[in-house]
Amino acid sequence: MVMPDEWSEPAGAVAFLKAMACGTPVLAFRCGSVSEIIEDGFTGRIVSSVDEAVGALAQVPALDRKAIRRRFEERFSSTRITNDYLRLYRSMIRKAPRRGVDVPALAAAAVVEAGHPVPAHSNDLIEDAVSLGHGICPQCLEEIQ
Repeated sequence: MVMPDEWSEPAGAVAFLKAMACGTPVLAFRCGSVSEIIEDGFTGRIVSSVDEAVGALAQVPALDRKAIRRRFEERFSSTRITNDYLRLYRSMIRKAPRRGVDVPALAAAAVVEAGHPVPAHSNDLIEDAVSLGHGICPQCLEEIQ
């Protein structure tokens, strides 16, 4: 995939991730999120000029497509991102009581506002939130699918 944008394209990260999900190497200019997503020489090539892009173009097809897909799974799969978010949420929840936030009440209010039935709460708000994914109302489940 050749991404010749020379400015911080807001949707560029999505294009890089879709390419990597398919095992497709990316040739992109060094700007925006490129350096955070593309690993130069492994998942693609990062260049700073048109001349550099022309020189790197021949190297891109030689990159290992299976390795690119594996790296996508390691860094950007839904499982990886979900686990990262859960880790972040748990960290925030541990800090919330010290700030006077009633986390279970806040979560229940968010669930009701979203139009979902409120599940019976356990002692782990994260487990409660994750269980919502299994108890989502049929209409919302259809929208997700």
